[in-house]
Amino acid sequence: MRRLASLLLVFAAVAACAAVAACGSSGSGTTASTRADADAGGSGNTLADRLVSERLAAAKCMRAQGINMPDPTTQRGTALRMLAVLDSYPPVKVQAATAACRTQLDQAFPNATSQTPAEREQRLHELEVFATCMRSHGIDYPDPSAYTNNPSGYLKAIAAVDVNSPAFKSTGQTCRAQALKSAGG
Repeated sequence: MRRLASLLLVFAAVAACAAVAACGSSGSGTTASTRADADAGGSGNTLADRLVSERLAAAKCMRAQGINMPDPTTQRGTALRMLAVLDSYPPVKVQAATAACRTQLDQAFPNATSQTPAEREQRLHELEVFATCMRSHGIDYPDPSAYTNNPSGYLKAIAAVDVNSPAFKSTGQTCRAQALKSAGG
């Protein structure tokens, strides 16, 4: 149960970081967004296109398991809607569905699902350092550890942050560097 909550929170964090472009990965691999950027302008089969297709397959699998998951889109808020759906079902049912759809979910959300428990803990640590730094600079940024059992609540809290403010933009770079440094990156 703790693993599922941690996985969902990391998924929410990855989605939130992509939305605010404020977080990075301390890992040596490329992220989905950087790979999508690198693929842009290619054959029309970019990583972003492949991820949308894989996320459609994952949603279809989840529906086959009794989770009424909407088809994902490229519009902002898709991750929030998907997490809200998961939050509306009993954790045991979500856990069974995610186990049955593990292959599709791993392909659809590689940055969230392929992490080891140690990598998930490291990501959460980076997010906590980032959030603490933002708050120390006067930005009301949510603490991810407060949302361990409520990933959609975490996304909602992040969505309420004005990521376009000059204060956020300048502080975000400083705090991102601090979070990566704390991770040894």
